[in-house]
Amino acid sequence: MDRAALLLAEVQILGTLCTQAGTVEQRNKLAHTLDRYAFLEPEHQIVFGSIRALLLHDRLSSANLAVHLNNRGFPDMDLEQYCAAALANIDEALKLARQLCSLTCQSGADSRYDSHGKAKLDI
Repeated sequence: MDRAALLLAEVQILGTLCTQAGTVEQRNKLAHTLDRYAFLEPEHQIVFGSIRALLLHDRLSSANLAVHLNNRGFPDMDLEQYCAAALANIDEALKLARQLCSLTCQSGADSRYDSHGKAKLDI
């Protein structure tokens, strides 16, 4: 997977979580799969952090996510880009998340970052 494909996969997975696809248990499993994943874009990491926080209290919704991001100091996040990219099936998102995590592990990337704070992968 090249960088563009990785970024698209991240957006698709986050979008799937944003749209509340699947059951609460499935969303928690998907989020748990990504707990140790270093997102390539800092914005993706921020959105995931807010999604994770809301999932812990079963309060995830688009409105709550926007409020949570605003309260964290990120009022201008375009959540529509995530929702529009969402996968139709949460099982597809889980499979894609596992693939991202396995690529990170296989490449030996121990969360190395470039000068802009973005995770670097040797792919």
